Amino acid sequence: MGNLGAQFKGDPASIPPAPGTAPVPPGMVRFNHYTSDEAIPGIREHGLQRSYSEEKYAHGGTESPQIFATAGAPSANLLQARPVVEGWANPARPQRGEYDRPGTMDVGENWRGDPPEEHAKYLEERKSVITFHNDVPANQILAIHEPWHESARYFQKDAGGRNFNGKQFASARSDVARGEHDNLSDDPNYGPALHATKVTNAATVMLGGKL
Repeated sequence: MGNLGAQFKGDPASIPPAPGTAPVPPGMVRFNHYTSDEAIPGIREHGLQRSYSEEKYAHGGTESPQIFATAGAPSANLLQARPVVEGWANPARPQRGEYDRPGTMDVGENWRGDPPEEHAKYLEERKSVITFHNDVPANQILAIHEPWHESARYFQKDAGGRNFNGKQFASARSDVARGEHDNLSDDPNYGPALHATKVTNAATVMLGGKL
């Protein structure tokens, strides 16, 4: 699930749906988990692995060896600062003994026995911290949002120009097409976003569209 194939920065096809918009299965909890650039390839291939957190902890890391996440969609501030993994997890309450656990969560597990959809909504509305007692596989990862994706979404919005109080203003995409932001081409965040927008603009024009 999700757009997790081999990608490169600036590839417009690699920009995932906006955070919070990809559907999750009924009764599952949407979560976000911040990560690092170097961890992204492994997450794309394997998902979130508890062994990775345990290894970091064993080598002197200060964080708990558990996998931590926050229920719900990521905040705008976090998206602009760090790569963010968006996925879903099963909060089902254990049913038949200590080691027979249908869910994947420690903190946030549905011990009260609420209807699954109600419990998921409860956690997401409160942006609850949750933890996992095992791995979160790649097929439960909805997207990996990188900071440049947010910039690309900004550059690509309002195609065709914006109208404000009867005055016509250029769209962000039109600004990019005219080269107004080319001075940012070498920026690690804005550079890939500009490239993705220019590729999208060129494809739009080739297909007969207008910016």
